[in-house]
Amino acid sequence: MPWTENPDDPAARKIRVAQSSGAAKLHAALRLSGAADPFLDLVANSLTNEKAMTTLHEGFAGKPARLFLPKMGGERNAFTSAALPA
Repeated sequence: MPWTENPDDPAARKIRVAQSSGAAKLHAALRLSGAADPFLDLVANSLTNEKAMTTLHEGFAGKPARLFLPKMGGERNAFTSAALPA
């Protein structure tokens, strides 16, 4: 999963909260304004889906290890994983 989904990373948590909060505010404003459904659908797709995220983080049979991609800097960073060799 992207590093921004790592629940143990404070910077990732800050990004998720900001994105979710912004999407929720925009969605509420669009609903109040009577915006067309395509705009509401687009913004609704950016809202946090707690059920789906819980499944990704905890819900698969056998409790496979969750791997998070590393943070990317200015240069392309390489990483290795037994699940994705080479």
